[in-house]
Amino acid sequence: MLFRSWSYWALVAMAVTTTVIRAIGMWTCSGWRPSRPAIADGIRPMVRIGAYLGGTSLLTTASRSISRIVIGYGLGDAAAGYYTNANRLIVQPATQLNTPLTSVAIPTLSRLQSDPARFRAFYRRGLEAVIFLLCPFMLVAMASADHLVPLFLGPQWTESIPLFLALTPAGLVTCTGVATSWVYIPLGRTDRQFHWRIVSSIVTIVAVLIGLRWGTLGVAVAFSAQAVAMRIPAIAYCLHGTFLRGADVSGAVWRIALASVPAVLVGRWCAGALPSDLSHLAACAVIAVSTFAVYLMAFACMPGGYARLRAIAELARHFRRPERTL
Repeated sequence: MLFRSWSYWALVAMAVTTTVIRAIGMWTCSGWRPSRPAIADGIRPMVRIGAYLGGTSLLTTASRSISRIVIGYGLGDAAAGYYTNANRLIVQPATQLNTPLTSVAIPTLSRLQSDPARFRAFYRRGLEAVIFLLCPFMLVAMASADHLVPLFLGPQWTESIPLFLALTPAGLVTCTGVATSWVYIPLGRTDRQFHWRIVSSIVTIVAVLIGLRWGTLGVAVAFSAQAVAMRIPAIAYCLHGTFLRGADVSGAVWRIALASVPAVLVGRWCAGALPSDLSHLAACAVIAVSTFAVYLMAFACMPGGYARLRAIAELARHFRRPERTL
């Protein structure tokens, strides 16, 4: 009530006031007082790593936003809205699962950096487990796009469906993001991560600008195309100069890749065979169950597949209890 006349500036005042009061309270209760910073021995390498990591995060955010900015500027707010919602629906599952798993894996890998054999073993098992868990969400999204978008966004967002489908290859690539982040940070190679992010950001901008000639769908296709095309070079650049090899990545994902093909084909078949009067929720449930079932069966039937399922379950217990070092 007091700041009613401030209009939207009242929200700014609320955020600033809350932060300042919290900081003063922490200083008062902890006994710590801000002072002139001093560079102690061993700090410079950590500052260097953190600076490169911060720069990478900034470039990542910028490159992810460039598509929306270009569409909004060139095609208008409505087109940007359709694209933004389709993109958010694609990346949400990977983000929700990737972040907590990575927060557990990186400390473990950091402790193993002086033991290449154990590092490689955990890296391969962890990479396989994360991609194994993330990939089915993308497959279900590809199979059930006609029902998934209206269910989560509403029937007024049906124009996002072709954009959603065009962005699913980029979503599948996002599932393999841990293949590089689990190397750069634990091994202290954030400078190479930053340099690669500069290159990939430039490629993203060029691809998006080219795709703009064909409208919003062209941008979505161009964004996915560059994401897929850049993934193998990104992994090769990341692993160069380390004790890890390309086989550590390919050995972890080949079963998942092969199992994904029949899974998404069955899911798409189910989507086309369902009654037209079925609710979006029921349709998504049927497609998800059939896709997951075929995915699991195909994975288990491959050479060594059943043993890998047991290993993934064992590693999942480690992620729930990160204090155990494998």
